[in-house]
Amino acid sequence: MNIHFLGTSHGICEKDRHCSCAVLTVGNRRYLIDAGAPITDILPRENIPYDSIKGIFITHNHFDHMVGLVHYTGNLDDFNRFEGIRNDVYVPHKQVYRNMYRLLFGWKIVPRRVKFHRYRRGVIFDDGFIKVTAYRVRHILFSYAFMIEGEGKRVLFSGDLSMGMRDLPKVLWEQEFDALVLEGAHTVLNGEDLLSRLRGVKTKRLIINHLYEKKNSDEVLQETFAALPDKECLAAFDGLKMDL
Repeated sequence: MNIHFLGTSHGICEKDRHCSCAVLTVGNRRYLIDAGAPITDILPRENIPYDSIKGIFITHNHFDHMVGLVHYTGNLDDFNRFEGIRNDVYVPHKQVYRNMYRLLFGWKIVPRRVKFHRYRRGVIFDDGFIKVTAYRVRHILFSYAFMIEGEGKRVLFSGDLSMGMRDLPKVLWEQEFDALVLEGAHTVLNGEDLLSRLRGVKTKRLIINHLYEKKNSDEVLQETFAALPDKECLAAFDGLKMDL
């Protein structure tokens, strides 16, 4: 299992960082976690063909997590070069995407190559290669973290959390994880209350994603990582590739 970060910024793009998007690769199958980055530009540049994408999973409906999906959906469903490709997109609230599709194509056109599935908590996807379990978090009304299992590996993408991160899924303290991809935009990470809980998380790696430097500066990150010496800690950046 490999994680390739295409976008690691917070709510807006920075000079060298797009908004949230990561590609999970298992064999020759790829899965997108969020689509805030301009994926129609990045996927061809990274030699990731559309037909290799077997699922797209959106943690919540904020634009910095799904705006790239608008252009991607338009491309896929509007050009004959993509005939034969079908993409399943898992979303927490369908009406947002119905409206998006109507904006792109009008009221009477039925999607041909993109199918939106509304999910709730629990196992939302299992194709025999990966299994995705959704955990409700409290960032907004419909927002979720994803636990992804495949090839004997287990990783959790936190999505965006509430202030203080009290809504981190309890499974992190109950099962062993190869990586926790934790957002760094809404809570200062070196607070002792949060650190005391992170020390108990059963993960080999802690990857800070969705980073907002005014909330979590380099100094804060260094203090956070120093306080978690039993974990491999790093801040994600666009283009980072990691084998689990």
